[in-house]
Amino acid sequence: MPPPPPFPAVGIEAKPAPSPTPSVSSLIAAILATESPAPSTGSLDLLNGTITTPLNVTIIQGTPAIRQALPSFPLIPKSIQPYLLPIIRFILPVFHELDCTKEFWIESAPGVQCATLISARILGMSVVLLGWASKLPQIISLLSTAKARMDLPLIPTIVELFGWTLIALYNVRIGTFWTAFGEGFGIIVTNIFLMILWGLQQLRGPETSYMAVSTASTVVPDPNEEAPRQYSRVVVLSILSGIAVFYVFAYTVLWGGPIIILQGFLGVNAPLGLVPVFTLMYGNYVRKRADSIPGLTIIMGWLCGFIRSFTSFVETTDILMRIGCVAGLILPGILVWQVIYYEYICGAQGIPNPKKAS
Repeated sequence: MPPPPPFPAVGIEAKPAPSPTPSVSSLIAAILATESPAPSTGSLDLLNGTITTPLNVTIIQGTPAIRQALPSFPLIPKSIQPYLLPIIRFILPVFHELDCTKEFWIESAPGVQCATLISARILGMSVVLLGWASKLPQIISLLSTAKARMDLPLIPTIVELFGWTLIALYNVRIGTFWTAFGEGFGIIVTNIFLMILWGLQQLRGPETSYMAVSTASTVVPDPNEEAPRQYSRVVVLSILSGIAVFYVFAYTVLWGGPIIILQGFLGVNAPLGLVPVFTLMYGNYVRKRADSIPGLTIIMGWLCGFIRSFTSFVETTDILMRIGCVAGLILPGILVWQVIYYEYICGAQGIPNPKKAS
């Protein structure tokens, strides 16, 4: 299957190519030239403007700027300043013909649009880091003892894995900047790891000794806790094979085919993604406990979604992404409330298991 076109063929209008920007080496050379006592002249194509005068008096896109072409940051060593511009260019590429690098670095006075975009990018990077770290409490708790078989919420994990895969594919194809969806890659990687670990532990058979490991910080593990369900080898291999087939389909059809197919799967995923959330909410309500998934994971995930709603409205105009982000705050918000109420206010005592009582 040949690689997909750089922009979707149908369904989404391709974005216009941004204006040519200078290379990193030329920008660094221009910055270093300002430290030289002799005036430096030359030609530098900077953001569609030609600079042929000394850098301390520049004309950028027809606007005279009798000032230092590059601002001085007294808190940052001068030896490091020349290398900050490529980093800023990486974080703030040309966005809908709005070049915030020019406003932030050269003019030192970003406008409202650029200030909002800069805030969204910084918050987006924080969400990416939180997204990668949000699954660590779950992984650590499940690996805290080598002989503990995982009480993994199977359906929520698989639905979350498929959903984030579709979201990541869609955003890459429409050219969304990585800070607007990058946490999805961390969730995909960790969920795949959890599914592989679950499969290996299930395939070891029922003779594997079970030691109860609670994922809630305030719960004392009960040695009499009922062991997780043991599936047959056929069921386990079928689930793992189904995940592998899904990714083959995603690469060959969803990634390389018409984007309208991917949009259709996203539309189906929107209501389907609510099923595992309802399942967790109902289970927490019945047991009066919220320890199937670590509370820190749920809280971090909801915080990521809250910030992501802001960044999505700033960085994207796609209606699917905006609706999805807002809708993703409601039910997970109820899960957060359950975690706080059951695990921290009520002390996570729960209700007795009727099977044990008998």
